[in-house]
Parts: sequence; structure tokens; C-alpha cells
Amino acid sequence: QYLWEGYIADCVKEVGLGIRNWKSFVIGGNSIGGYTAMGVAADDGRTVSSSNYVSALGTTGSGKAKGLVLMNSAGRILSRDEIDESEGTIAETTALGLLGENSPPPRTL
Repeated sequence: QYLWEGYIADCVKEVGLGIRNWKSFVIGGNSIGGYTAMGVAADDGRTVSSSNYVSALGTTGSGKAKGLVLMNSAGRILSRDEIDESEGTIAETTALGLLGENSPPPRTL
């Protein structure tokens, strides 16, 4: 999922903000694409200093994400270890709120 987040962020920066010369952007996604879009929008606006934006992948963000649209959004994809460590089915674990906090990957600064 983080690989796709990087692809989408790069496309927005290179094509939308670069070639198309957008001043800002709103990103949206459906299902797991909603989680990906959320990551792109969050990472794009994450500041390290007043003029330095850094994404989860350690690349420079633009700071131009102005909105996010989620449609039937899903949560993050669980790793194999998280699935193996869970008790019961994914549905039972989710229903009981045993998945813990959702968080983005560590930021490389």
C-alpha cells in the first residue's frame, strides 16, 4: 500500500503540479484507494520546517493538498505477522476493536 501511495504522490507532483501546473489539488479514493489517498494527502502537508515537506517515503512533498474525498474507505492492509498474531478471524478481530491504532509508516527525515 505504501508503494502505491508513493506512485500516486509522484504522479500528482510530476504531472498535476508540474506538467499541468495545478496550484493545489484535492485527492479522492474508494475502498483501499481511500486509505492510499489519505496517506498522500497527509504526507503532502506534513512539515519538517516551514518550507520543507517530507512524505512517508522520505521524498519532498508539495504542501498543496487542499482536500480529501473518501468513498467507502477501508483501513490499512495488515501485514502477514499481524494476521498470524490475531486471534479469531479478521472480521471478529475488527468487530472487537482488537487491531489497535492505525498509523502511517515511520517518517524518514
